[in-house]
Amino acid sequence: MPKRFGCSWFLKSLQENRDTTLNGAVEHMYTEMASLHMVRHHCIQIIKIATVPAKLCKRESTKQFHNSKIKFPLVYKKVRPPSRKLKTNYKASRPNLFM
Repeated sequence: MPKRFGCSWFLKSLQENRDTTLNGAVEHMYTEMASLHMVRHHCIQIIKIATVPAKLCKRESTKQFHNSKIKFPLVYKKVRPPSRKLKTNYKASRPNLFM
């Protein structure tokens, strides 16, 4: 829960960030506050950091990743040669990037 200071006021807010480590989540929070709310690092005080179980999450942007069968599209599929000896370093045409 970060506390944000202004010129003569402060604002408490609850942030839910999803990351593999606590340090990564804190860095993500600093980046998000700087980009969305234009708050610098020295204006933020972190009050509490906690690991929250899935059933207690409040934000929809965090809840969408709780599905164990989540799938992401493969957007960069490179066609590879069938064998190593058919591989070349230089191509006459651009690579085919398709699904």
